[in-house]
Amino acid sequence: MNRKRRALRRSKTLGHDSESQTATRLSRLARFMRKLKAPFTREFWLDRFEPSDDEILVDNRVLCYSYLEVGLIETIAS
Repeated sequence: MNRKRRALRRSKTLGHDSESQTATRLSRLARFMRKLKAPFTREFWLDRFEPSDDEILVDNRVLCYSYLEVGLIETIAS
């Protein structure tokens, strides 16, 4: 569901001409302004910091333990 919600937020709906039923394209300036305004929108930051459902190779607990172990080894070695 997270992927589906994220995909729906990312897809931009294009306006259609009511008479010819063709999609209207944005100008280069409009596309540039949309990219420029993106960091100031809520959706941009939701996508950036939303936890993903992807596979995680190293868990936070394993990562903390490994740093602790390396620190101890370096301390004893010095």
